[in-house]
Amino acid sequence: MRISNINKEAISKLTRKVAFTSILGISTMTMSGCNRAVIDINKTYDKAIIIGDGIVTIYDIASYTPYETERYQLKLPDGTYLMTSTVTTRFISTKDSGIDAEEFAKTLVPDNYEVRYVDKEKLQGMQKVKQ
Repeated sequence: MRISNINKEAISKLTRKVAFTSILGISTMTMSGCNRAVIDINKTYDKAIIIGDGIVTIYDIASYTPYETERYQLKLPDGTYLMTSTVTTRFISTKDSGIDAEEFAKTLVPDNYEVRYVDKEKLQGMQKVKQ
């Protein structure tokens, strides 16, 4: 078989496809390695439910950031941030689903747990602590 019989156009297309796939794969690995999500899904949730000892607290959230150390950083509507554990935190979207956050929170814990709802008005009355 002679080299002149090989379709040079087909080889060129294959080379471009391999290069594009390689660049896409490297970009994805690079972005995920520096704690950045390739697709941002954090804007779909509007409430965070944090389960504690005998208390379930529901927060309105603007967004959240997951970390590799089993933590979430919640951004609250007033601009403050709250660090929480991935073990004790659940997210819910009440805007699209029509689910009541308090009723959903009650399904996660025993009946004797207290459910607290912290909205933007309650956040304004809380004392902020800087460390």
